[in-house]
Amino acid sequence: MKKALVVVMVLGAAMLSVPNAHAACGGSVPMFHGLDSYFICDNARGPVSAFAYQVAGPTVHNTGTEIIARDLGPGQVQISTDWGNPGIVGCPQLGTGNTRVLIVLQDNQGKGVLLSLSGADPGLGYIVETGHPFDAAGGAVLPITCGTDNGRPRVNSFTANTIDINVAAPRIFSDCDPDSTGVVGLGGSTCPDAFVGSQLSGIGRIFTSNQPCGTKPNTALAAWVLSTVQPDAAGHAIVPYTKPTDASCSYVGATLRVGGVEGSAINSFVAVAGALAAPPTAEGVRATSDTGKVRLSWSTSNEVGLASFRLIAVSKNKGQSEVGSLAAKGTPSSYTAEVRLGDLKGSRSIIIRSVLTDGTTVDAAPVNF
Repeated sequence: MKKALVVVMVLGAAMLSVPNAHAACGGSVPMFHGLDSYFICDNARGPVSAFAYQVAGPTVHNTGTEIIARDLGPGQVQISTDWGNPGIVGCPQLGTGNTRVLIVLQDNQGKGVLLSLSGADPGLGYIVETGHPFDAAGGAVLPITCGTDNGRPRVNSFTANTIDINVAAPRIFSDCDPDSTGVVGLGGSTCPDAFVGSQLSGIGRIFTSNQPCGTKPNTALAAWVLSTVQPDAAGHAIVPYTKPTDASCSYVGATLRVGGVEGSAINSFVAVAGALAAPPTAEGVRATSDTGKVRLSWSTSNEVGLASFRLIAVSKNKGQSEVGSLAAKGTPSSYTAEVRLGDLKGSRSIIIRSVLTDGTTVDAAPVNF
């Protein structure tokens, strides 16, 4: 790993010297995954996209119309861009050095990752892995999983024209985190400003937007309308929205503030009405086996219309069979359940099936153990 870090430092320095006469930076300022790591995100249901901006000047320096995310493979996404490209607005490289930026990554359902980079080390620049966790024992940069801790609104209930939500202050990964590659793997050269995302991040404002279904919505603020209702001190709000009369989807999203400055894009959202409205599915399903049992855990961010869960064992030879059930709690919650190995009859995979009040079902992805 040390060799890989040295290689990428040299590579980063070389890329920083490439001129680009068409951009505000006046030259190449790359920002990319350079140590073979990635974000774990659901890219099967549509494109995962990203937007980045300078923390201190989000409307002046941002990635504009530039596409900065690329699929590495199923469930794997990387950042690959250059602040010197023509589609970029402004440039975070001010004076003689880089300034701190924030990457906002989201999948089709609004789950995502927020990650901040200083770009301060001139040999590294904006290598994205400097903000990833680092496994010191194994000498490896760890991937980051898209989740709901990016400030994604939690749905409590909704009607035909209002949605009751809670928005929590989001988590921001950074190259100043004590377990980050920047600190553990590189000795802190990427963190001259002692950036602490958990202390600086906060809830911004709530916006709504009706946009075409079938792809991730445009998260630029220009495509959204500021809501007449804003969250209270606890992050709670009952937000009015307009249900589409066509095939569009209705979205409710939120911005975040970093150090009191509001970002220039929606950092998280939920689909309220339309084909992409988030169903009450089991999220973050995990399974571990021990002492003759399989222990399952999962959570929900929406339980509107959810009646119960069924635990479904999956076998190539025997198909599917129910091995347990659990009543829904009625509000976003965490769940655990245990199944005896004997009841699985050789199955090595389980599906958490949501049963809705109208009798329809929604399956989470199978989990192996």
